[in-house]
Formats: sequence, C-alpha cells, structure tokens
Amino acid sequence: MPFCAQDGKPVAELIIYEHPLNERMRTLLRLERLFDEIAYHMTQSDAWNTRQCVKALLDATTALTRSDLRSELLKEVERLTNVLHGIQRDAGIDTSMLDETLAKLEQGGASLRNQPGQIGQRLRNDEFLKTVAQRSCIPGGDCSFDLPELHYWLHRPEDERRADLSDWLTDLAPVRHATDLLLALIRDSAVSEPRQAKRGMFQQDQDAARGTRLIRIGLDPAIPCHAEVSGGKHRYTIRFIDMSRGLSHPAPADYDIEFSLTNCML
Repeated sequence: MPFCAQDGKPVAELIIYEHPLNERMRTLLRLERLFDEIAYHMTQSDAWNTRQCVKALLDATTALTRSDLRSELLKEVERLTNVLHGIQRDAGIDTSMLDETLAKLEQGGASLRNQPGQIGQRLRNDEFLKTVAQRSCIPGGDCSFDLPELHYWLHRPEDERRADLSDWLTDLAPVRHATDLLLALIRDSAVSEPRQAKRGMFQQDQDAARGTRLIRIGLDPAIPCHAEVSGGKHRYTIRFIDMSRGLSHPAPADYDIEFSLTNCML
C-alpha cells in the first residue's frame, strides 16, 4: 500500500479530495458517485433505502439524458486505448496485464456501441418511474397520498423490489462498467507524492502537452481543513480551508500543511 508523508499514514486512512480538470472527468466522477449510491442502497433491505435507491436511479437517468454522453465515453475509451498501444513496446511493461486491460477497454467500448437507442430511454419511458420522478421534485412529494403506487411497491417483498431494481439497472450497466474501468485506469496511472502547502496554499504548473486530468489530494483527518482546487490547462492552485472554528466559519489556513498529491495524467 502506498504511503504519504504524513507520519507514514497509508492512503486508505487519508481523506481523499478529487478534482477533475476537464469536463469529461467531471462527468465520469458524477456518474460514479450516483452509481456508488445506487450500489450502497441496493445492499440494504428496508423500504427507506429502497426509496433512496430509486431516487439515485432517477438522478442517474437524468444525468444520462445528454445526447453526447455515449460519444464522450467512447472517445475516452479510444483515447486510453491509443495511449496504451503507444507503450506496448516500452521496457518493463507487463504485456499480459496490458493485453488484459486493452481487452477490457475493447469490451467496454463494444457494450456502449451495441446498446440500442439513447442510454436510459427505457427508464425515462417507464410510467411508474416517470410518475415518481414528477412528484419527487416536490419537497416531501413522495408521500403515500402523493404516490400511492410507490407506497404499494415499497411494501412489496424485498426480493420483488430488488428484482425490479436489477431490471432497471441493466440499461445502465454498460455506462457503469465503462465509468468504473476508465476511472480505475486513470487513478492507477500515477502514484502519490508528499507535498507541503506553505501557509495553506500550493501551486503547480502543468505540462500543456499532456495535462493533468485528475488531481487526488490526501489529507490527514486530524488536520481541520478541506481542500479547494482552482485552475486550468497551465496551472492549478490548491487552497486549504481551516474549519477549526466550525462549519459556519471557514477561513483560509495560515499554516503549513503536509498532504499527498497524485497527478493523474493518463
């Protein structure tokens, strides 16, 4: 397990702040967050978690209404495929692992290309889900008197509710698979390095030709700060915000902060 400079803390014990530096990465991270929420609530059996699972499913379906989403995902699959083909003959490359990764990219791209129609269209056309979506935009709008059909369904046996959720999620499976694969490759393409923010601020120039696509900042939970990132193609800035006076009184940190930094450039 990689270690950072903060008293040898393993990365798993740090709070990781991720910041995308292009629109495609923003889309991938938002999709991942919604899919992770769905996956968590799917593991729970009570009606409240089922309700939240449907809400996250509807949010994901809304996020997938972008007409260019499939094209953007396929472009990222193609970009990474070309990058990996370019390093096939480099010294020290594990060719078997590389071939396996290329096969996964090919499979993920094929699943996206072969999915008929617009992604998630079947769910948007589902009368039950359409009704729930229309009422859910109202605060408290999913009460039993607003949505008696939802109230009925939430009281069905767990295996029946889970079967319905699994059926709905099959339409999103190619996107979930592609999202997980792309983010895993990008995250694993770099290692974290120890850094210090002088008086709470850190700046780094970027290689304009390659460019960082994703920044990962690891911070010791004992440090009462969170990280904010701003910047663009040529440089980015990390500012640490001190929260020691409470959530309602954030202030720029005026002390040096040790953190780990990963520049994901694949």
